[in-house]
Amino acid sequence: DTVTLLPLAYHLHTAHRLGLPRAGMARMALNSGADWLIGLVPLVGDLFDVGFKSNLRNAALLRAHVETRHTGETAIRAA
Repeated sequence: DTVTLLPLAYHLHTAHRLGLPRAGMARMALNSGADWLIGLVPLVGDLFDVGFKSNLRNAALLRAHVETRHTGETAIRAA
């Protein structure tokens, strides 16, 4: 379960580089922390892992930030 935290480091580094606010980065850490903590509980953690994909959620948060930022810059340039 601890090895699953490795993608978090990459996601946080990328998020920081792309300008994700601290609240978004905290949400990413919370997603991965919850996944890690509950994943430590035998059987319950395995069942939780089936439905809660923290890395996919984190990637979606980062993608939404980049798309919003890109759309805003395009609108400013068009005006």
